[in-house]
Amino acid sequence: MLCFLNLNYGLFVRSWSLGQLMGDGCRLLAVATTCLLFSACASKNTSVPIQGSVVKSISFEGNGGLIGGIPDSTLRNAMEQSKSPSTWWLRPSERAEVLDTDTLTKDAWRIETWYANNGYFNSRVRGWDVITVREANPKRNRPEVVRVVGFVQQSKPSTVRELEWEGMDGLGAAIVMLLKKKAAVQKQDVFSINAVKEAEGQTLNQLHELSYGFAKVSSRVEAYPEQKAVDVFITAERGPACRFGEITIRGNYDVPEEYVMSEISIKEGGAFRASKLAETQRRLFGLGIFSVVNVIPDLSREADKIIPVTVELSESKYRQLRLGTGVSIESGKQDIHGVAEFQHVNVFNRMW
Repeated sequence: MLCFLNLNYGLFVRSWSLGQLMGDGCRLLAVATTCLLFSACASKNTSVPIQGSVVKSISFEGNGGLIGGIPDSTLRNAMEQSKSPSTWWLRPSERAEVLDTDTLTKDAWRIETWYANNGYFNSRVRGWDVITVREANPKRNRPEVVRVVGFVQQSKPSTVRELEWEGMDGLGAAIVMLLKKKAAVQKQDVFSINAVKEAEGQTLNQLHELSYGFAKVSSRVEAYPEQKAVDVFITAERGPACRFGEITIRGNYDVPEEYVMSEISIKEGGAFRASKLAETQRRLFGLGIFSVVNVIPDLSREADKIIPVTVELSESKYRQLRLGTGVSIESGKQDIHGVAEFQHVNVFNRMW
């Protein structure tokens, strides 16, 4: 069954009472709803038969729930097996999530890995229970519907006992102290591998701001589950302090080059700073004439202590026309209005 709703708009002026407008709207809504229901029913009856069991829900027991534990939604995000959306029956062949027992078995390992990465080192998934909610009815093209329950043995989390930075000698006590204070991982925090990786990135960014453009940062984690403790070590290999090299601009654009160069914060021979790369990209985007701005440092010349930079540019459309319409209703007053906006960001190639 097909249902078409065709509205033709013309240029006219007419006055409505608020009651007439609401009445017409209600009738229009009723027609649209009927069309949707018939379309949904037709789609449901003609859909491809589903092979397998549809997963209605996935829940857990033993994880503590919402209060003092790990929410079910967090554990579901660690899984590959998904549950079906609540409206899966409208388009079963497209929306239904079918149970895969092999995937469910591997999901137990994925959940245990998530637990370990977040400090719950001895937590285990003891098994799964698949409960039938609705039996299959092949004659009516209705698949079996099940809900999945996972049984978790959740341990107490381990906290960060020791946190040390290595390879930071000679940078100054104030810089190291500030880095430790702002680090994503702190002593006595519940251990999280993501927090450790974020602390790695913070350390690398700080070294880049101190001209160590070739710096490398890694981390080492020593876990003691029986003591509920984790020791974290972040190691920096600074490499040489370096300077910016030649600046190369690539791309076709009609703007005079002096306008582009005036927005580049990087100066050849200046001390390397990662923030200068980001600032240059931000300022070039701010001109409003480029759709793509890539600022790429060349990290192949460590022995020379020089980092050349390539700026790749791609123009956007200078002229843009935007049209829109709107309807407002206020205490019996109806207003239909239109909006038009024209923008040109580079008139006569002079950035006007």
